[in-house]
Amino acid sequence: MNPNMKSIATLYQINSDLFRKVLEMANSSDLHKRPYDKGNSFHWVVGHLTAYRFVVARLLGIKDEFPDASLFQYGAEPGDPAIYPSLEQIENEWENITTKMHARLQEVPDEVLAGESPFEMPGVERTVGSIVGFMQLHESYHIGQLAYINRLHGCERLMG
Repeated sequence: MNPNMKSIATLYQINSDLFRKVLEMANSSDLHKRPYDKGNSFHWVVGHLTAYRFVVARLLGIKDEFPDASLFQYGAEPGDPAIYPSLEQIENEWENITTKMHARLQEVPDEVLAGESPFEMPGVERTVGSIVGFMQLHESYHIGQLAYINRLHGCERLMG
């Protein structure tokens, strides 16, 4: 494994474990409730995390696509819950891409990581490796949101 990716791969694994745990804790009756009618719902954040895990996988050379990604893109306005895939469908997509992504992180060549990213993110180099690292932070941020949303709905803490 590329030494620069070892810590990032470990953090992605931790996020994967926390993601599964926070899903187990969720109240099924609260999945589409938006905190204070302004925040994103638990269900939407789960879909958003999954959509962006597919983005990371594509950066690493995995060609899979999340079929419902457009519903969960940055800036997407929340819609009627009926238009969204079920939480189970999203979880299945997450597990599928996560298995492939973790395997790819173990073997991704240096030249892929040093390559130019097709998009920019604030404050980081425009290399695949830098964007993959930034996206790990993005995941952590949203997993924290899921934990907070769960707490607002009466669930226990995710950590601590």
